[in-house]
Amino acid sequence: YGTPSADFIVNGVVKDQANQPISNIKVVMNRDSINTDASGKFTLKNRTFPANQTFNVKLRDIDGTANGSFQDKDTTIVFNDNTFKNGDGDWYKGKVEKSVEIKLTSK
Repeated sequence: YGTPSADFIVNGVVKDQANQPISNIKVVMNRDSINTDASGKFTLKNRTFPANQTFNVKLRDIDGTANGSFQDKDTTIVFNDNTFKNGDGDWYKGKVEKSVEIKLTSK
């Protein structure tokens, strides 16, 4: 037996209030985490049931004052009315991607 699944991919960029990218921000979605790169970009993927999904995303400034000092932020990413791509015609329904820009506030 199998369970249908799909990949939900979040491509994001984290910026400050002056619209400048912020590096080394820890981004957590479910059990996965990644740090933003020098351009403030990150990509996270979650494989789960292929239906409308809402993911809680936490952003944490982990390097102290090295990139500035920013307040933590919790946000949600919502996937509705999804069109999955590159499925296998069987249990894997494919992937859906969403691009987001998240702004952090200085402490």
